[in-house]
Amino acid sequence: NKLPSLNHAVATFWAEIKAQGLENSVTVVQGSEFGRTISPNSNKGSDHAWGGNYFMFGGDVKGGKIMGEYPKSFSESDPINIGRGRLIPTTSWDALFYGLTQWMGITDQDEIEYVLPNSQNFGCNLFTDYDLFNTGTQVLNGCGGAEHTTPITFQVPEIRMLTGGEQKQVCKLAMRTVSRKFNLDRSKARCYVAGQIIEDSIIAPGMYDVNGIAVLNFDGGIPASMISIAEVEAISKAASATASDFVISGALPQSEAPSSMPSMQPSTSLQPSMNPSMSAMPSMPPSEYPSFVPSQSAQPSVTLTISTVPSIVPSSVPSLSGIPTPAPTTQAPSISIQPTPHPTARKVFEEEFRGMDIGYVGITGQSYEAESGLYIVQGSGADIWSSFDQFHYMYLETSGDATFTVLIEGFEAQQEWAKGGIMFRDSLGASSSYYSMFLTYSNGLANQRRICTNCDSTLYGDGITYASVWLRVSKVGNVFKAFYRPTTSSDWTTYGEVISIDSISSN
Repeated sequence: NKLPSLNHAVATFWAEIKAQGLENSVTVVQGSEFGRTISPNSNKGSDHAWGGNYFMFGGDVKGGKIMGEYPKSFSESDPINIGRGRLIPTTSWDALFYGLTQWMGITDQDEIEYVLPNSQNFGCNLFTDYDLFNTGTQVLNGCGGAEHTTPITFQVPEIRMLTGGEQKQVCKLAMRTVSRKFNLDRSKARCYVAGQIIEDSIIAPGMYDVNGIAVLNFDGGIPASMISIAEVEAISKAASATASDFVISGALPQSEAPSSMPSMQPSTSLQPSMNPSMSAMPSMPPSEYPSFVPSQSAQPSVTLTISTVPSIVPSSVPSLSGIPTPAPTTQAPSISIQPTPHPTARKVFEEEFRGMDIGYVGITGQSYEAESGLYIVQGSGADIWSSFDQFHYMYLETSGDATFTVLIEGFEAQQEWAKGGIMFRDSLGASSSYYSMFLTYSNGLANQRRICTNCDSTLYGDGITYASVWLRVSKVGNVFKAFYRPTTSSDWTTYGEVISIDSISSN
């Protein structure tokens, strides 16, 4: 009996909009933050549910139709009815707001994803302003062409699915490689993770497998023959492996297990490797992120080489070859279906780093990406210590929970307390609070922190030195935890103090 009153209120509002000549510039969207059951409860009301609907009207709206999927029936036997009148959603909220955002003048893809960050998780199941409005002209880039699906699996320690943020990171890694491999603008393809199912893990007892499908859609203007199914599958597998190592919280790393077949294409470099990798069974494909312009040696190597026929048990001392190695191949490297073990551990980081000197440093520092996944940081300054710091900072801005992992491959310095590693920092001020995990030049590992602005720094260290070592820092809420892993080990060890720092809780 309240519907007539609601109808009268809407009609009066719209009459005033028309009287002011604004009807083609105004769109009204009615929605709810949660769905409602389609069957009543014991008090003749409705309960919170899952799937819901929007009601949208306006002078420019293509009205009189239902977008998305309408239930085939409202019976308990309907496949999207999970009981008590609760319906499973079939279309995201982002689908409607995607077209509405375009209608309001935001058409650049990066800007749309800034306004609607979760729209990246729904592939081509989105509405454009052309779908919703009479004056709409936008289309959905990256859709209408080939679609490829690849099974992916992650091992996690608790029963859960991938978060929306984790799904986007998997797809960012895949899309970056797709763009380079097929020479495509990144707006010409879309990626999302679908069909997640949780099972007890067989390969990692005590953990759980999150099985999903990586779906890659390509623009209708891209010939299907241009996209190799095998290469798309390899890219998706490599992206999921990298995400397991660095993105998926608590996930079992996947890129540390060597592949089972020998390499068909030897790597080439200007200088021979001083630390050749060794495994019982060398890998068949090259590394997960190959160089797009492989280097070639001007002269054949006459120093350390790996035997062309791998032994059953790896030698701890590389053999000397008196015969120069063959000329390097000029064939373009392929994407590895299974990533190889160390030392091909460099990963492409999705975000762009910035660099600046903190405090007074005397000599200006610099930081840059020397090659894919390899970063060089050079700096000066008195130290990171006491109540203020002087150093060069390569950084990016983050919010919420985060985990950063780095491999310190090399370290050159003149002072024993020179250091490099990972730091979470409240601000770019010299006296900012921080939490860090460092490798020092002569004094081993150092877990340093300053728990408040202008406070003195504190340190935990054991003096054990490493030429190269993996470091990791995790931040959950305002709680920080440090880890390290020698390059000769596959086990991570907690290090130093687990501590909460309120001033860095949201940065």
